[in-house]
Amino acid sequence: MNKTLISLLAICTFSFQSLIAQRSGGFEPQLRVSYDKGVSKMKPNTVSVEFIAGLRTSEQTRVGLGIGYSSHSHLIPSEPGIGYGSSWDTTYKTVSSIPIFLTAKHNFNVKKFSPYVGLDVGFNHYPSAGGSDSSAEGFYLRPHGGVDLLLGRSRISLEASFRHSTIFNHADIDGWFSQVGISAGFSLEL
Repeated sequence: MNKTLISLLAICTFSFQSLIAQRSGGFEPQLRVSYDKGVSKMKPNTVSVEFIAGLRTSEQTRVGLGIGYSSHSHLIPSEPGIGYGSSWDTTYKTVSSIPIFLTAKHNFNVKKFSPYVGLDVGFNHYPSAGGSDSSAEGFYLRPHGGVDLLLGRSRISLEASFRHSTIFNHADIDGWFSQVGISAGFSLEL
C-alpha cells in the first residue's frame, strides 16, 4: 500500500509541475474547513482542515493537489472482525486521518457569484484505525458543488459535498461509508 501511495504522489507531483510549466492562469492556494455527517451504518462524523495547492488552468477551471487532517467519530462493531454483519457499539470512537487527494473544480461563470462543481479523489492514511495501534489506508471520492464569492483576486467558497470513503484491510471496519457535508474555503490567486 505504501508503494501505491508513493507512486500516486510521484504521478501527482509530475502532473502538477507540468501544469505549472504550461499554466494559463495563476497559482491559487486554498484553505478549506469541512464538516461531514455520516449517512451510513457507522454514522461517521468528520471535521477536516485541508490545504489545496491549486492552479487556475483557465478563468473557470482549477486543478490541484490537496493534503489535510481529519478527525472522524465512528461507531465501531462490538464484535471485531465481523464488519457490517455484527452488532454495533453505541459509543463513538475517534479516528484521525491524513487525506492526500487530487482535485478539480469548474466555475460556470466569472461573475461575482460563481457556481461550481468539483471532484476530489484520493487516499486517506489512518495512523491508528479503529482505536487500535495499527495504521491503515483508505480511498475516498468526494463530488462537491457550491458557489464562489469573487473578491478581486481572492475567493470565498461555500459548498456541499457527498463523500464516499473506505478503510482497506482493517478487521474492525469493513466496506464503504458515506457522508454529506458542508465546507467553507478561502483562496487567493497569486
